[in-house]
Amino acid sequence: MRHRYIVKKRQESIFDLIKGAHDAWSGWLCVLLVGVTAGTLAGVIDIGATWMTDLKFGICPDQFWLNKEQCCWSSNDTESVNGNCSQVV
Repeated sequence: MRHRYIVKKRQESIFDLIKGAHDAWSGWLCVLLVGVTAGTLAGVIDIGATWMTDLKFGICPDQFWLNKEQCCWSSNDTESVNGNCSQVV
């Protein structure tokens, strides 16, 4: 019943045409926003959990967001091959 009313009114004026289009895509817009929000939140949780796990092995004082391997690799430390890196605190 509501759909018939919207389709009938859509032919009367440009304003009713815009209202009908908005009614048609507003549900999909809500689904899109929920999906993007859920995906972003999942990505933040995944990256944050990995970063917090790397904190157990020490932090890089110059760049705290790097893990042990990346910190030693960026400093070109020759002893980092053995697992001993002077850059990680």
